[in-house]
Amino acid sequence: MFDKYKVKLTLIRDQLGTNPCDPNVLDIHILKRQRKLILQNSEVNKEINKYLDQIPIAKEKGEEEIKKLLDKLEKLMGYEFTKKERELAIAGELDKLKETFKELKLSGTTIFFWDAKKDLPCIGDHMIYGFLKAAAEAIGRTLPKKNGKILHSISYTQSLINQHLKCEEEFITFDKDVKRDENDNSSFLQRSLRAMTAQGPRVTLAKSEIVPKGASLEFTIKVLTGSQIDLKSLKKLFSYGEMVGLGQWRNAGYGQFKFTIKEIK
Repeated sequence: MFDKYKVKLTLIRDQLGTNPCDPNVLDIHILKRQRKLILQNSEVNKEINKYLDQIPIAKEKGEEEIKKLLDKLEKLMGYEFTKKERELAIAGELDKLKETFKELKLSGTTIFFWDAKKDLPCIGDHMIYGFLKAAAEAIGRTLPKKNGKILHSISYTQSLINQHLKCEEEFITFDKDVKRDENDNSSFLQRSLRAMTAQGPRVTLAKSEIVPKGASLEFTIKVLTGSQIDLKSLKKLFSYGEMVGLGQWRNAGYGQFKFTIKEIK
């Protein structure tokens, strides 16, 4: 039923983490909250309709994401959570954990999921789907309309990605560690974010954990046999990674990558 492809992405610029490490954010799963907002407002707020095609997140996947964030937070804190503390965190009862974080100054900080077995950073498979759909939109806008190619319809291509394509791995681990300082603690890239609000322009500081350029991700994609998303289409989509890649601040060039892909016979 499936055609399979082995993909390797190699960073040509540093990639920044995307997962908030503030437990006040963790206790309400971001995408779950976002999806609820969409269902409540999709008829009146057309700006968020683009999220309606997002693949629903299973309860088990959401819990696994929180587990991998907790693995990372243990390393940042130098503290090992008890089994009970982990159960409370996954259940969304984080009051005691929040107290622990008051002195860590982690507000506005984004980090990577953590593969505790390999002791390396990792990303969720949703980042690959998100990248491919963003690439379809960008490349599709450069093509003549109704030219018969797979990318002639942006929404159609994005729908095919949702329905016909999956990564075999739920979490994809880097082959290199995050950047660290002289004390072996995670290094962070800090930058200012500017936004126009109802009260006028505002500037906030954000900081992100960093995986260095040269690090690689390897994973397997399976595509429904007979799909219009073939090897040629995948190559075109992944080529967009040299312009806009993965992670935070990707529009500024962070997370750009080169790729190799081959069909698995």
